[in-house]
Amino acid sequence: MSYLEDPRVFFAGERTLFAWLRTGLALTAMGLAITRYQLFLSSFRHEDFTLVKSHASFYLGMAFVVLGWLSILLPTIQFRSFFKSLDPVELPPRYRILSSVYVSGFLSLLVGLLIGFLIFE
Repeated sequence: MSYLEDPRVFFAGERTLFAWLRTGLALTAMGLAITRYQLFLSSFRHEDFTLVKSHASFYLGMAFVVLGWLSILLPTIQFRSFFKSLDPVELPPRYRILSSVYVSGFLSLLVGLLIGFLIFE
């Protein structure tokens, strides 16, 4: 019996994926807040509410959002390859195994759409 026949190995990999998802969401939220920091300052100063993309906070925030997107996308790909390397005996019985891949893939798509929205708005 190999150590991979223990379902705790699969669940540990899934927990690691979810930890990366939380990290990616936190980085994305922080980046979104940084990109909108200039908008907050202009409202605080009672100025015009235009978002200038040449401001340093926009580029810094976009770097955080892209880093958050990569923190979601790359571990999803890694977990999928880990999942494909397992034998059927090593998978937990009656468990929706691909649901975590679907959720993280959909989350990656949403963050990618957010990046497109921030760039092209």
